Amino acid sequence: HPSFQKQNLDLFQPHRTIYQLNIQKDIDELWKGLHPNHRYEINKFNKTEFEIIYDKHSLIEPFIRLYQQTTDRVNASSTYLFSDNTLHNLNKSDISFMIGAVMNGKVECVVMFLFKENCAEYFINASSEIGRQATRTLIWEGVKQLKSKGVTKVNLGGGVSENDPL
Repeated sequence: HPSFQKQNLDLFQPHRTIYQLNIQKDIDELWKGLHPNHRYEINKFNKTEFEIIYDKHSLIEPFIRLYQQTTDRVNASSTYLFSDNTLHNLNKSDISFMIGAVMNGKVECVVMFLFKENCAEYFINASSEIGRQATRTLIWEGVKQLKSKGVTKVNLGGGVSENDPL
């Protein structure tokens, strides 16, 4: 985690590379800096019919349903199995920001970021199989919204494996 830079690192052993995005640049510069595959997939998804929702209250129930589907689909480790109560409390917290995609009249993907002051963390993605295609777009839209809230750094976490194209 980026905040570990200020800690005694003798206590921590690195697992794999994490990706911290500096979003102080102009949005156009950030867009140009995205990997071409990500720009392509975002542009492709933006041509489909979908709606973005930012209202945390209306996203919590679909988020919990999709979170269960996601953890089952990817056979998530117990480390990632948060209770419904925990997810509700995160949703209510003033440090969480959620963004969702409605496809065919139904919320199919929700992304949760946690943020405080100028730092944010891409925390949870929950999606149906069809909703997976919305993830990149929601992360990009989330980054733009966080930037407008004064956030300057977003921790995207690590990829599935070292040197993947996250």
